[in-house]
Amino acid sequence: PGSMNTMERVDVVVVGAGISGISLGHYLRTLCPSLTVAILERREAVGGTWDLNQYPGIRSDSDMFTFGFAWRPWESAKIIAPRDEILAYLNGAVDDEGLRDLIRFNTDVKSAAWSTADQEWTLTTSTGIIVTKFLHLSTGYYSYESPHKPDIVGLERFGGRVVHPQEWTAADSAACIGKRVVVIGSGATAATLIPALAPTVSEVTMVQRSPTYFVARSATGGPFTRRLHDLAAVVSPQWAHSVSLCQMVLEQRLGYWFSRKFPQTTKKGLMDEIRGQVPADFDVDTHFNPSYNPWDQRICLVPDGDFFTAVREGKAKVVTGHIDTVTETGITMKGGERVDVDIIITATGLTLQPNFPMSTMEVTIDGKPYVAADTLIYKGCMISDVPNMTFTIGYANASWTLKADIVSKRVCRLLQRMRKGGDGMCVPRPTDVEIDDTNVLGLSSGYLLRAQASMPKVGKEFPWDAEQNYLLDLWRTWPWETFDDGYLIFSPSRVPPLARL
Repeated sequence: PGSMNTMERVDVVVVGAGISGISLGHYLRTLCPSLTVAILERREAVGGTWDLNQYPGIRSDSDMFTFGFAWRPWESAKIIAPRDEILAYLNGAVDDEGLRDLIRFNTDVKSAAWSTADQEWTLTTSTGIIVTKFLHLSTGYYSYESPHKPDIVGLERFGGRVVHPQEWTAADSAACIGKRVVVIGSGATAATLIPALAPTVSEVTMVQRSPTYFVARSATGGPFTRRLHDLAAVVSPQWAHSVSLCQMVLEQRLGYWFSRKFPQTTKKGLMDEIRGQVPADFDVDTHFNPSYNPWDQRICLVPDGDFFTAVREGKAKVVTGHIDTVTETGITMKGGERVDVDIIITATGLTLQPNFPMSTMEVTIDGKPYVAADTLIYKGCMISDVPNMTFTIGYANASWTLKADIVSKRVCRLLQRMRKGGDGMCVPRPTDVEIDDTNVLGLSSGYLLRAQASMPKVGKEFPWDAEQNYLLDLWRTWPWETFDDGYLIFSPSRVPPLARL
């Protein structure tokens, strides 16, 4: 469609052509082949966050066997992959699966209005009107438009360049060459940027208010993983991928369980690892000793220990404490230390979508505006009192794609259930749900705490909880999963629903 005056009907609309949208597109083609599907993407390319972010060194923060799709082998020897390899993998998946013809690029969904009387969504987009029976949101969880930029005293008077990684361009990379660079922040972005910048800048310093847990792992995996990679060419890439995926899932789950069960032992182990990778006089207790337990917030992965290599070689420094003020030429800490700098990179985190999971869309249900804080999350992929709509959000303690796979299969089974039952509408209705005080990802990270009051709520028990357990989700979404639990309410179709399924 090319005109705002046009209107078309599509069985299922998926918003977003990142990992989640590609995953659902594959399963819709496989499990619901006769449905008409449109994937609406406001950018010019697939990839979502991988297309948006361009800062130096950006790479996966988990292994590519679990971060890749279960149905498409990851064949590179690198299991911690850089952005360009991830984009090539995603584009290959789209083309080989024949999904590109489903994607409408440069199509921004401005609003979505649900009508119970008609049992359908009306989407107003930048290219026309689309009416659909079922809507899925693969829009991620953070705002592309508004990265978190806290008030830093004196930053406005700094005489050099200031850039947030989410807004990075090639010009910023060029500007850093030979300069003194400060990265404000201590999360995954800082852990990625610093070793990538170290070879080309004069010096790079991480200025952090408080430490984060870092862990170094091989970018090519252990001996078993490398042996499987060698066998893939002889046996089958898909077989090797599947075995490696199972291995990584079990390792991740066991590691997470151990961390939560024995936090002090885990903390000591992480800090001891770091001590073995930095100079003997480096103050690990100040710079890498978080005040919280492992997995209260995410642990930052350091492939091949590249961050620690930069510290050990004197190319990177760490300053821990509160910033007193930024001057025209540097940063003064409250402890009195001064850091002279030419370029400041504010790796200060994300801002969650203000009306999660609706991204920038204006959404109404029978004329009433959607308010996220008034809702609950059902089975990790639906919103209470919002009909015929699902969404994807990944795990906090495992790869995003594992959850995307779970949700995609669940959505397809739900569509099959609706067709079989002659239903035109399904909607979660909470009754006697005990609300939990946690958030959808179960973490205490700043970006989640800042937004918690305006986010959908979660319950303490299934199907309203925020469980972060892939193996449990896998069991729950096995073919015997039932949707007739008394919470998900189905209504008969007033017109033939999903007639082509």
